[in-house]
Amino acid sequence: MDKQQITVELRLFESGSLKAYADVTLPSELGEITVKGFRVIAKDGNAPWVAFPTNSFTKDGKFVDRPLLEVGRTLKRQIAEEVLAEFEGAGTKA
Repeated sequence: MDKQQITVELRLFESGSLKAYADVTLPSELGEITVKGFRVIAKDGNAPWVAFPTNSFTKDGKFVDRPLLEVGRTLKRQIAEEVLAEFEGAGTKA
């Protein structure tokens, strides 16, 4: 997949280490797939990073956080790069 085809809709939202939300649209042979709920996180002046969407719930009294999207390493890196490029292009400071 060519990373130029990945599109990102970014919404700035600053609350603690959370800096933005992003929805990512990926092309596929079946049509576009939009995954909502990516987050841009930056803690204590460190470089921002992308947290992929998760489903959080409590099971047997323990907090469980499961990924909603599983992709290969290359696609994961491409998605993160596109989200961070959009975030940096929004003129933000981590």
